Amino acid sequence: MKPLNVYFDTNALLDLIHPEARSVDYRHPGAIRKAVRKGKVRVHVSIFNIEEILPRLCKEPEQVRYELAFLADISERTWFIKQPSELVIQAVKSCVLGCPTESTIESAEQIWSRLESDLNPRRPCEAIYLFGAQRDTRVMTERFRANMAEYASGFREYCRVDLGGDDPRSKPPPFEEAWFTLTGSFARDLVKGAGITREIDDSEVKILLENKCIRLAAGDLAARTYAGFFQGHTPKEGDSRDNLHAISASAADIFVTGDGRFRDYLAQIPSLPIEVLDLAGLIARL
Repeated sequence: MKPLNVYFDTNALLDLIHPEARSVDYRHPGAIRKAVRKGKVRVHVSIFNIEEILPRLCKEPEQVRYELAFLADISERTWFIKQPSELVIQAVKSCVLGCPTESTIESAEQIWSRLESDLNPRRPCEAIYLFGAQRDTRVMTERFRANMAEYASGFREYCRVDLGGDDPRSKPPPFEEAWFTLTGSFARDLVKGAGITREIDDSEVKILLENKCIRLAAGDLAARTYAGFFQGHTPKEGDSRDNLHAISASAADIFVTGDGRFRDYLAQIPSLPIEVLDLAGLIARL
């Protein structure tokens, strides 16, 4: 049986690392370690897991080192996901240009070695800057915010023209009906971000949306836009980081998050290409 590739967002990882302090079943960490040892599970980690842990380094150096050691151990110092910008570019070039599919994993041993040797409690961001993750986060976050504003404007026009009336909130379409409109402009933006300047047609957009990475990236953003427009959900600072985790999750079979709203957003994606579970759900799945 092939091992299950699993990716955790950072809060789910911290639940796993500190179960008693976070009101989680204390047996869960042992169950995951056992599944890894038996080859049933491969735990993937991303630079964003590390980036969200490191800011506490100056106040809690020993705890942060313990958390990083835990991540290195359960990922077998091997399963380290490429940064989201790389995943997106690979996916776009594969779909639009027909380039060979590349691995979603990068060489991990050097990353762990540098983290272990370069951690300095007085300069907790230094290690992250070594890998360019903060730059990647900033670029992707700015793009996310710009797309959210563009989506809201474009979706409002779609509702006015296609659904009739200036206040479409009184007559919301099903999410599945709005899916292609919501995701199409984002897919096109990703193509431009990958350095492809020509316009792509609707048939190419459909091919892009069949790609796991693009479907998760666009689908999460579409669900958040729809919820903000029709259901009054207020965008929050963490939305852009959640979108980066959704892109990273495309490298896995199962995505684990304790954030119920995040799970709900992803669950709306038609033909969702991964399983989305909380920690208890993952343990039951094993």
